[in-house]
Amino acid sequence: MSVRLRSKRLVSSSLSTDRSESEKKDFEKACQCCDKKKRFAIFKDLGVLEYRKALELQTQTVEAIQSKTKTLPCSLPDQNNNQETIFFVEHPTVYTLGKRGGLENLSVSPQFLKSKNIEIVKTNRGGNITWHGPGQAVLYPVIDLKKNKIAVKDFVYGLEEVMKLTLNNFNINAQRDRKNHGIWVGDSKIGSIGLSIKKGVSMHGLALNINPDLKPFSWIKPCGLNNIAMTSIEKEISGEKEKNCQKEISNLNNIALTGSSECSDVSMEKIKDCFKRYFSLIFNFKIIVNNE
Repeated sequence: MSVRLRSKRLVSSSLSTDRSESEKKDFEKACQCCDKKKRFAIFKDLGVLEYRKALELQTQTVEAIQSKTKTLPCSLPDQNNNQETIFFVEHPTVYTLGKRGGLENLSVSPQFLKSKNIEIVKTNRGGNITWHGPGQAVLYPVIDLKKNKIAVKDFVYGLEEVMKLTLNNFNINAQRDRKNHGIWVGDSKIGSIGLSIKKGVSMHGLALNINPDLKPFSWIKPCGLNNIAMTSIEKEISGEKEKNCQKEISNLNNIALTGSSECSDVSMEKIKDCFKRYFSLIFNFKIIVNNE
């Protein structure tokens, strides 16, 4: 992207020492920006909130940005006016449809969904059908891309990098797929991206699977893709722990095994902190936390 880091030291301190050169290049590309002026955004944790209510908040924020910041420079936002805001949220179980639809990729009946209390919501984001629910961390950056001189393709790339770096905290090696946006672990998808841009202002964002029940994904073709497996941080860590079981038995003195200590702490609070840190670093934003 066009957001270059201020020093090579900052780049190296943000990456684990065993990261490959290609991953470092990915990170540096995501951290490039043509405008080096510091940006500002409010960060708001919505907790667990119904999808429609979160969508309404985004829409209101977009309208506030468009009506109040058209002629303003990139400056500290007024927290009382709901300007550029990054929403962190978990949703109750819901299927959402993108601009390309997605009902044709639903493999269960309306009666079945009703029995499971799962709603379907049509949205204006890009992409196809997907699932949101408990155990999935969702980030909605409502950002004036035009004002901040961030190209849409760079914004998508940077959001993918936020997820990659977050997963790296848990020793999970995640990659992009050139054909499909999002983040993958091997052939399994772990993070998705869907955006809507209204007059230069972004809506919607990213969703990363932390420890959800993955079964609802089996009732759809996620993002309209055939034969796709979904995974999560919890699933990947559990698999890694199983791989290391024999190592742990054979070397009881080794307490720094992959998947132990810090890697087992998959709390939403930790994910939230990672999202804030990496969004700030990649897009050169100062984050102002709003706890109201």
